[in-house]
Amino acid sequence: MKTKIENGKEYIKYKNSKQWEALYTLDSGKKITIAKLSKKLKCTTPCARSRLNKTSDDKIIFSPVTTSRRKPVGFVAREFLLDPKTWYKDPLVKLMLK
Repeated sequence: MKTKIENGKEYIKYKNSKQWEALYTLDSGKKITIAKLSKKLKCTTPCARSRLNKTSDDKIIFSPVTTSRRKPVGFVAREFLLDPKTWYKDPLVKLMLK
């Protein structure tokens, strides 16, 4: 395991790896990579990267991951869509086509 400091950032390279990974130092003195944090939190890599780039506070970084499942802005429920086989029988469509 090799470490290097480049442009004020610390990097680590494992024995079997060819790439250098960014090593982040937290307020408590722990050092962690993005991949290790994403495995520990069971979240995506961009989520872990965002947390490490925003702050170095342990409580914020290791807080549970929450997701918001909201409907998209242009969402239309299926029961309100026109039936493709009988759309021409709908009274509003007949009124529109008059």
